[in-house]
This record gives sequence, structure tokens and C-alpha cells, in this order.
Amino acid sequence: MQDLLLSPVPLAELERMIRRAVSEAWGKDHLVNQTEPDDRTDIGGASEFTSLSRSYIYKRTRLGTIPVRRLGTRLVFSKRELKEWMEEKTI
Repeated sequence: MQDLLLSPVPLAELERMIRRAVSEAWGKDHLVNQTEPDDRTDIGGASEFTSLSRSYIYKRTRLGTIPVRRLGTRLVFSKRELKEWMEEKTI
């Protein structure tokens, strides 16, 4: 067995290494980074983006009928996913 050398790696570098390894393993970049940072928004941005009230978005969040992710206690929305959701709901 080879000797194992451990050294501290900055978190950002570790994330890049993991993303690269997963991307190479799957061969598909879109699976690794589905939501770009510029695509993310909070409840206020989601309300503005969809032209829906904050209370309506909170209600849909509680019911689980709107695409959202939770980051601790924060709600994080993807504009791309909100757009797709709105297109599905449009008659």
C-alpha cells in the first residue's frame, strides 16, 4: 500500500476538484452545475421575476407546488426553474 499524504485544501479548490471529477465521470457538465449563481434569487427576486405576490409564493412553497431549495432558513429559487414552472401552468 502506498503512503498517504494529507494536506489541507481550501474549500473552493476542493469543490472544483469534486465538480471536475463528477463531470469527467458522467461526461456531462450540465449535471454538475444545474443552477448557475446568476440564476439564483430570493423570495423578493422570485416575486419580481414572476410578477406574483410574496404571499402567493410563500403559500406555493408551503404546499410544495413551486420549485424551491432551502439554504438553512432561506428560500432560494432558480429563475430557469421558475420560468419552466410558469410555462407549465400557462394555458
